[in-house]
Amino acid sequence: FGDVHESVSALKKLVSKLGYQIARNQMSIDAKESLQIILLGDWIDKGQKTAEIIEFLYQNRQIFHMVIGNHEHFV
Repeated sequence: FGDVHESVSALKKLVSKLGYQIARNQMSIDAKESLQIILLGDWIDKGQKTAEIIEFLYQNRQIFHMVIGNHEHFV
């Protein structure tokens, strides 16, 4: 995924469509093999939920692989 820009609810909706359940900001999946999700930069900035997106990504850091985009360089 790219250009999340702090849209935490939209990101949660997307990962739910991949089969993940989210409880207390922790993602889990029933499948034998979980999917690894790559965030192609710009996951912060242009929103009002910087702390919320960072906490969500940190709590699920075993699932997300993050590429730093230009917006991460500005913050």
